[in-house]
Amino acid sequence: IKIIFVRAWEKVVNRHDSLKTAFIWQDLPTPLQVVLPEITLPWTSENWENLSPRQQDAALDNYLRIDLERGFSFSDAPLMRIALIKLSTSKYYLIWSHHHLLLDGWCNGIIFQEIFIIYQALSQGIEEELPPAPHYKDYINWLGHKNDSAAEQFWKKALKGIKGSTRWGIESTGINSATTRGKEQSIFSEEITNQLNNWAKLNHLTLNTIIQGCFALLLSRYSGEDEVIFGATVSGRSPEISGVESLVGLLINTIPVKVLIISDQNFLGWLKQLQQQQIEYLEHQYSPLVQIQQWSNLNNGNQLFESFITVENYPINSELRGEKIKIVDVQSFSRTNYSFNLTVEFDPDLSMVIDYDCQKFTATDIYRVLTQLQNLIENVTNYAEQTLSEIIITTTNPEETEQLLNSFNADFD
Repeated sequence: IKIIFVRAWEKVVNRHDSLKTAFIWQDLPTPLQVVLPEITLPWTSENWENLSPRQQDAALDNYLRIDLERGFSFSDAPLMRIALIKLSTSKYYLIWSHHHLLLDGWCNGIIFQEIFIIYQALSQGIEEELPPAPHYKDYINWLGHKNDSAAEQFWKKALKGIKGSTRWGIESTGINSATTRGKEQSIFSEEITNQLNNWAKLNHLTLNTIIQGCFALLLSRYSGEDEVIFGATVSGRSPEISGVESLVGLLINTIPVKVLIISDQNFLGWLKQLQQQQIEYLEHQYSPLVQIQQWSNLNNGNQLFESFITVENYPINSELRGEKIKIVDVQSFSRTNYSFNLTVEFDPDLSMVIDYDCQKFTATDIYRVLTQLQNLIENVTNYAEQTLSEIIITTTNPEETEQLLNSFNADFD
């Protein structure tokens, strides 16, 4: 498996410009992205067959910690490495480490699908030739021709009047935590996921709109503000770009989303209004966040937002299957500079993960927020005709619910 698997990986990596990229910036006025003609993929192989399952888990944690600390040198391509660790006769850990500058989550499905095709061919002694891959430079050229003046006018208008990033109101500076980042996760049932999908289709809404709306409403209740701002990840994959669905590279972007909470507006009408706003935002989703920041009135070093949402609806799931290889239990780990990150996945059921700064938030507070958000999303079908001020946000703990009702409802008195 190893020799053919390595060959399949190297064939795929050398098909795509972005995966052969180095970044040169020292002593240059402008950093350069350099695509090498060909690269050799760094591989590590280990055998943990003699370890117990518990020992294998501990060894994996230690391996990931050390690997994360290694980082990458921008000028040394490729900015990735692979480890294949044997656990038993037919089971391996595949650890693929790469810098986020190379690609986004959408690309995973493209890459693994190509690996399966090539691996299958090589295992039969055939040299598979895939169609030529789209060139990342074509995307960069297209991006360079976007109308900056129209984007500047849009973002200045969209962000007019913002006073700063929206805080949850539960942040603390006195938390002494041994870890820097924490995670809390929740998973929706298949029944609830189907109900949400059906309700969204019935009302011509996207699940992204529903999630952003519920998140904005909860953030408003916590912050006490009727205008909130948070970040949202957008795909950046315009249909104007030829072959964009199979393009490997970093296309995603993060943009600010400003939401006005209109207390006497009914929930469904408000969601439809939010969706129309999203459509307008997406027309200008290609502007770099640093440029949007400059166009806003927050040029004093303050961030536009401290929380952001990523809704992952990529062509990859927790089980990838070829004829001879099956990859299961796909997990990803990444670093971020924001203190509160919500990631939503459909795999196939809806799930949410909050990755947070342990120096600012406690696990108890994050769990409470996650529970309230899940309850809010699960009950959207009951809120359609209610006004925003009438929506009661509950937790699974009755005492907490009563306490929160007294706190939240005071904001609307």
